[in-house]
Amino acid sequence: MGRRVALKRMRADLRGARAVERFEREARAGGRLAHPGVVGVYSAGVVDGVHYIAQELVEDGFTLADYLRERRETAEVPQTYYTRVAGLFVKIADALQAAHDAGIVHRDIKPPNILITRDDEPRVGDFGLARVVDELSESEHSRIVGTYYYMSPEQASARSIAIDHRSDEFSLGAVLYEALTLKRPFEGDTGEQILDRIRHEDPIDPREVRSLIPVELAVICGKMLQKRRADRYPSMAAFAADLRRFLAHEPISARPPSRLELLQKWTRRHPTFSSVTGLSAAGLLVVSFLLLQVLQKNARLELYADERLVPYLEQEVLGVDPPTPARAAVYESWLELGRAAADRLPQRRRALASLGAASMARAGSSPAAGDAALESDLTQASLEQLVTGLEELSRPGTGLLAWIEARMEFARGVEQATVLGAQAAAAWERAMVSIADEAQCPAYGGLEIRPQLGLLPLGRDPASGLWEFAHLLSGELPQRDEAGRMIMGPDTCIVLVLLPGGEFVMGSQRDDKKGPNYFKEAKPNEKPHTVSLDPFFVGKHEITQGQWLRAERVNPAYYAAGQEYAGVAVDLRHPMGFVSWYDSRDMLARLDLQLPTEAQWEFAARAGTRTPWYTGNDRAALEWTANIADDSVTPVHGEVEDLHPQEDWDDGHPIHAPAGTFEPNPFGLYDIYGNVWEWCLEYGYRGLADTHGVVRTGDGLRHTESNSDRILRGGSFSSAADSGARSGLRNCAPAAALDHNLGLRATRPLRD
Repeated sequence: MGRRVALKRMRADLRGARAVERFEREARAGGRLAHPGVVGVYSAGVVDGVHYIAQELVEDGFTLADYLRERRETAEVPQTYYTRVAGLFVKIADALQAAHDAGIVHRDIKPPNILITRDDEPRVGDFGLARVVDELSESEHSRIVGTYYYMSPEQASARSIAIDHRSDEFSLGAVLYEALTLKRPFEGDTGEQILDRIRHEDPIDPREVRSLIPVELAVICGKMLQKRRADRYPSMAAFAADLRRFLAHEPISARPPSRLELLQKWTRRHPTFSSVTGLSAAGLLVVSFLLLQVLQKNARLELYADERLVPYLEQEVLGVDPPTPARAAVYESWLELGRAAADRLPQRRRALASLGAASMARAGSSPAAGDAALESDLTQASLEQLVTGLEELSRPGTGLLAWIEARMEFARGVEQATVLGAQAAAAWERAMVSIADEAQCPAYGGLEIRPQLGLLPLGRDPASGLWEFAHLLSGELPQRDEAGRMIMGPDTCIVLVLLPGGEFVMGSQRDDKKGPNYFKEAKPNEKPHTVSLDPFFVGKHEITQGQWLRAERVNPAYYAAGQEYAGVAVDLRHPMGFVSWYDSRDMLARLDLQLPTEAQWEFAARAGTRTPWYTGNDRAALEWTANIADDSVTPVHGEVEDLHPQEDWDDGHPIHAPAGTFEPNPFGLYDIYGNVWEWCLEYGYRGLADTHGVVRTGDGLRHTESNSDRILRGGSFSSAADSGARSGLRNCAPAAALDHNLGLRATRPLRD
């Protein structure tokens, strides 16, 4: 077409499958975009074995890295420098918003990948690490991708992590920080040190590095660099809008962290000290709030107290303590504080309207008034945050106050509902007699139990003969069909099965075909060993999105209820996916439950069998019992035969299936294989260690060297039978990892 292009070709030493995949992905991602802020891609192909991309030529251009290098060499920056930076990043954000709208996440935002034309216009390029949302690739799993200095915490945390547009926001925030301060926000001597700082440390305030940086730009940059994705801007467009407000001398929407938020960040960085002082600090905050109530004449102090009360209640109520009778009084005190603050909502709205009018008047005066009015503007931003928090606090039915009230009522009535009431006492009497009767329930061997607070006996499973119990805090009692099979609904509670425990052989071996737990491809880290377990409760199903939502008030699932993926309408019966080990542990602790030990999980999965699968030696039997990788996963993951061989059937579920869809194992447990990987309590392992460490009698907890990984078991809908969905197979991932197929199952010890 007679135009000059930049011709990019693959180096001869980088022609492996992964390099070719990356090069082709860059071409596809760039080819999807037609935006003035993105380096245009005209064509791509292969000539004589050489892969090439023909793209826009930025003549006489340079990269942002070149520009920042020049600035570092000058004694001081020009007076207009920060305004220029803001204008430049508005255009970069607009370009990335266009990419996100097209379903493309860049994942490698850094100064060398941002070109600047001779007209001072930025161009975002190099989409080689981009994630194209509708081209999810299994080959991306288990790899950290990006450039260390500019990775988001979620990129730095894990293999197997699902990244979204907010990861690009963090990376662009790191680039903005470098542009403002001329120093990277996260430095270190090694890559691991840099990643650790990204995950756990906050950078120095930009104004402490260069005092002339405008406060608004420092606040905007800080919001981009929040560890939690939910605390960043909702989109690149929102980030660009705040920069435009700064350039127009208007109040920005971002606000600096409050003292409470700074305290929370400090406690995350100093967990040992904060765990000792946390109780006294929480008490001090309540006392301070009550003292401030006495000072009714000081409106600013009252506002300060209200502003900190809402996040305080959110943090404390979502603590790990379950709602036992002893905590009912605590909930009542929280409700008293929260209702008093909610009653002031109309007053706060009027104050916000008044401040907004005053801010508009200031904006119409002169630019010089901007700095003088900054404190008031930030007060307005804080007040906006407070009004939003109070509205959430007091929302009927779903607000935090309603949630606290429900937990308070449960705490007050749990003994009557599950132990002392006439119906509960009768149900427990039937269960205890039945379990202790070896003729009626031989699996338990005459086990004697007592009523368990919070649980209500449901009866014996008609197939397994094991007793099942409703966990009342987590939802409604389940229904059964005419055959006695349990029906899972969106509001159904967690159902726990009482397993008898006992001695079993854990692991797999490939040396003796006639021996126990033989599998010809058993891995060295599956070395068989004998474990003795006490009786324990285990979830009949994986934790569903409905159960998680009722416990946490938010649903972070990747394939979330109310949406459709690959033709599948997801609802609250689907398992929770996209949760870390930390979040899973804390969620269960709030319900007085816990993750299984690795031994408990394998005991539950084997259900008394010694074959690779509880169905026997033939993997074909899993077609009816496990949602694993088969022909149905192709619409979501594409052809992954080379990485994870797919099974020769189609179960109709390209993603996870609703709980209880497939057949249960002999213990009556559903989806023990497939659907989503399930977190276990223990630390993971490095490499292919052939030992399980010291295993504790009773719960099977394995003691090993501490590291960042945790054990995963059971495989997922994208795992093949032998490489994921197998009783003896062990996997691990960093405890902070997030992925669409990482979920959980509950356990609880049998208490004396």
